[in-house]
Amino acid sequence: MGIQACCDDRGACILQGLIMNKVLKLSSIVDTDLFYKEIDKLVKNHNLSYMDAVIHYCEKTGMEIETAAQLVKGNFRMKSHLREEGETLNMIERAGRLPL
Repeated sequence: MGIQACCDDRGACILQGLIMNKVLKLSSIVDTDLFYKEIDKLVKNHNLSYMDAVIHYCEKTGMEIETAAQLVKGNFRMKSHLREEGETLNMIERAGRLPL
């Protein structure tokens, strides 16, 4: 399936599917669990924070940060790691927790 060009009623050509094809290719290659495993491997092997590991992974693979954000949203473990880091760095408000 390639990118198709079509023209609207005014004759202006529009490339359809360019963005969707790119998103679909990335999402079919990388699911949320595989993405989490790759990020977790970077964290452990290179002593990175989860935030830094996500950015490093995106730079290394050419993945858009927005695509990575969608993968993070779909994985509870990844979200909890990032939330914990954000709270520790005072980037987000701390969630109420029961004292243990």
